[in-house]
Amino acid sequence: MGHSIRSGIFACISCVRLKVFLRFELPALAAFTVSFLLSTDWFAAHVTQSYLAWLFGWVATEHTSERIRNSDFILRKVAHAVEYILLTWFLHRACRRSHPRAWSWPRACTVLVIMLLWAASDEIHQTFTRYRYASVTDFFIDAGGVIAGLALLYLRYHIFSRLRNAAI
Repeated sequence: MGHSIRSGIFACISCVRLKVFLRFELPALAAFTVSFLLSTDWFAAHVTQSYLAWLFGWVATEHTSERIRNSDFILRKVAHAVEYILLTWFLHRACRRSHPRAWSWPRACTVLVIMLLWAASDEIHQTFTRYRYASVTDFFIDAGGVIAGLALLYLRYHIFSRLRNAAI
């Protein structure tokens, strides 16, 4: 009898761990997997420029190769920042699962260090691809995205906590 109760408790604990993993860690792992894939040759400039040329063909009647290159360049830099804002949010969410409503400077610093290491490894990874290359500029854009992501999280926690306290 005691054995079945014990196994039931362990099954329940395993179920809870699985739910926590699925809710907090899996989205972060999925986001980092997508980030890794975005650093491959599948998303090299010549590939994305062909999509932009197709899009400009639909939207504008006049599109030059220079306009497509410039648009691709701007789109890539904005995408770098947005990607790292989102990755920061996912990682922060995975790290804060035990205290979902609390802001923590040590946790934010941990996320910052992990994200900067990820940004550096992302640029290093691109040196091993055929059509991509490492860029210090992209690293700093990524770092700016991380800082912006953490700043937005900080503001979110402090604004919501003040609103919550004012409502009480």
